[in-house]
Amino acid sequence: MKNKLFKISSICLLMGVCSFGLFKFYDYLTDDFRMGNIHHEFPEDFPFESFWQPVNTTDEEKNHLTYILDQPFHYLGKGAQSYVFSSEDDKYVIKFFKFKNLRPTLFVNLIPPVFPFLEFKNTCIERRQKRLMNVFIGYDLAYKVVKNETQLVYVHLTPTNFFKKNVTVTDKIGRTWHINLDDVYFVLQKKGEVLSSRLSRLLERGNIQKVKSTISTLLGMYVSEYRQGMFDMDHGVTHNTGFIDDGINGDQAFHLDVGQLCRTEKIKNVEYYKHDLQIVIWRINKWLVDHFPQYHSEIPQFLENEYLKWTGEELHIGAINPKFSKKNLP
Repeated sequence: MKNKLFKISSICLLMGVCSFGLFKFYDYLTDDFRMGNIHHEFPEDFPFESFWQPVNTTDEEKNHLTYILDQPFHYLGKGAQSYVFSSEDDKYVIKFFKFKNLRPTLFVNLIPPVFPFLEFKNTCIERRQKRLMNVFIGYDLAYKVVKNETQLVYVHLTPTNFFKKNVTVTDKIGRTWHINLDDVYFVLQKKGEVLSSRLSRLLERGNIQKVKSTISTLLGMYVSEYRQGMFDMDHGVTHNTGFIDDGINGDQAFHLDVGQLCRTEKIKNVEYYKHDLQIVIWRINKWLVDHFPQYHSEIPQFLENEYLKWTGEELHIGAINPKFSKKNLP
């Protein structure tokens, strides 16, 4: 009898391990892109805000949107908050919110809503709810306040009925999906070159002057946001910022992911925004030290001069304490 129970237990354990392994392998192959992860049903008591209204667009803007969305999109990658697809002309990306990371987990949903588990369950739900709210608020603010610094073309933060069309996307393993745009939450944004890629390309060619110009433009973008009362709590500068050249305005720096943008009047004051600028400069300098140490002697003085230009204060990069700077943000 004991041997039989042992065999049954072993088989069940093996089946569980195999199932988990298959699930993880599927997740690796597809990045777990599926319709269930980009759709979301909000509870009736969810604290909707006034900004979750369809964005008003002119006929010209609607025609431009139709032109962009009529072309197929191909899988580009995923972030913590979204799945990203690139347009066939390589000029735009469409991002679908990854709700699997923005709603309560299966484990939390299975917790019975009774004492002593109720408080823990509610805390987990509220935490995810707040995270979702902050992401939506970030994109809404970015579109309305710093559209140029984010290169957002359109944000769709509430269901609508005016698109009346599907967008065609191809996922990581080549499957084709036809997604009803009225039913999903998405962001349309211009596509640019990631800062780390641009700096690597320029430094491999030894083009120091263009590197300096790139960094100067980037820091100018950050200061422009500060002066509009905005700053990004995500300091992943080298992978979360990029550049675009539309042939009209020249090189433009912009945020690739704006889910952690926040607004405060205090950041307009140099006494506050200098701390955020220090973190940005520290991040850039660290990336240079890690990836191109042979050029590091030429850049720090330039970074310190840029800081002086934007704040009126002198700075020694080696003295920057990013944790201290972060504590002094509003």
